[in-house]
Amino acid sequence: MPMSTSRAVQVLQEIVEPPRRWGQRSSAKRGFFEGKIVGTSFKFHRVIRGQNSFVPIIEGDFRRSGFGSALIVNMRLIWPVMVLWIGVVVFLAWSSIDVNSNLAGPFGVRVAVAAMALFIYLLATVCFAIEVRIAIKRLLEVLLPNSAG
Repeated sequence: MPMSTSRAVQVLQEIVEPPRRWGQRSSAKRGFFEGKIVGTSFKFHRVIRGQNSFVPIIEGDFRRSGFGSALIVNMRLIWPVMVLWIGVVVFLAWSSIDVNSNLAGPFGVRVAVAAMALFIYLLATVCFAIEVRIAIKRLLEVLLPNSAG
C-alpha cells in the first residue's frame, strides 16, 4: 500500500472503535470495526446490528515494504462457532461412513447424512466468505481509497 506504516495505523484507528463493555459502547466513537490496535498490530471485527456467528475476527499487523507498508491479515471464525461447526461436520461425516452407526443404517440414509454434512460445511463456508468479502471491501476502501471500486 502506498502509505507509511504509521499513517496506515492512523487511518485504521479512525474506523475502529474500542471494544464494547457488557454489550454497551465504551466510547462515543462510531467505527465500522470494533476491537484493539496496539502499535502496528490489530484485532477487531465488523460492527453489525444483531447477531451473526460468521463475522470474522480480523487479526494482523502492518509491516514496512519499500516506500509503503504491507498489511498482513488473518481472518477466522470465533472459537466456539468453529469448534461446533467442525464437531457437527465430523460427527455427521463419521456417522455416514461408520459401519456400526446407529444414526445411519441403509445406504440411502448414509448418503443423506453425508449430504447433510456437506451442506452444513458449504453453508458455513459460504456465509463466512460473504462476511470476509464485506470486511475486506471496507478495509480496502479505507486503506486504498484511489483503487476502491
